[in-house]
Amino acid sequence: MPKVYCLCGEVYNAEYAHIGHKIKCLKCDRVLCIVDPKKLHQLYVHAESQRGTETPIEPQKHGRVKAVGTAGLDSSRRRWGVAVVLVVVLGLIAWWVAVGYSGTRKQERHETVAAGTSGALVEPKQESTNVPASPPFSLPNGTNIYHSGVSHGYGRLTVTNGTDYDAAAKLVRYGETHRFVYVRANHDVVIKDIYQGTYTLLFASGTDWDVRHRRFKRDKSFSKFDEVLYFTVTDTQYSTYRVTLNPVPAGNAHTSDIDESEFEGPDAAGH
Repeated sequence: MPKVYCLCGEVYNAEYAHIGHKIKCLKCDRVLCIVDPKKLHQLYVHAESQRGTETPIEPQKHGRVKAVGTAGLDSSRRRWGVAVVLVVVLGLIAWWVAVGYSGTRKQERHETVAAGTSGALVEPKQESTNVPASPPFSLPNGTNIYHSGVSHGYGRLTVTNGTDYDAAAKLVRYGETHRFVYVRANHDVVIKDIYQGTYTLLFASGTDWDVRHRRFKRDKSFSKFDEVLYFTVTDTQYSTYRVTLNPVPAGNAHTSDIDESEFEGPDAAGH
């Protein structure tokens, strides 16, 4: 007697006279075809799969049929469909997050909302690129800025700088500079071997010495002693002087302010 197996597990008995006809499963409403039982072991269900293979339906010993083809393919399709949808959704979420983060970063770079205002925009602060100023430059105390070369005299001049500024003392004779010496703040310098003659003493005060131009860059002032200095030499004695660049009680020397051009004028040879 022919038997008809349904994929839901139901089994129906049929007559040989019904071979070729169809019946409807009472459980799942599938339409089943009544076939010759001799050909049942050769029956294949042609299922569409990714590899295009044919999957047989094998009868089990207990009269039930295990679906290996169509039902398995539908389940596989559903799993692949769900996987594809998940990948697409995750990709869209990642793209949206990346675009939103990029837009936020651009907005933070180009505009800043002022605190305590309603949407007011202020310019972003710029980092200062100013290089810190270098400390003022000073020559070593007693540096000979200029020497005329005449050094076989016996005169001696002691210069005391009791101010908070460096100074440069200049001995001028007949409009020419003979000695030009650097005196640091709160230091003394002894100028030796001064040739006999009459000299005028000029001095400049300031900070940050310019080696190339032989002058101070900042806080500049210029003065000269009103009285000339007489350096004489005899067989038994020679002249010495001591001057202070800062005012002192009971001082007997007077100075006058001069401009920079007057200070540099006599120094054509030593400038």
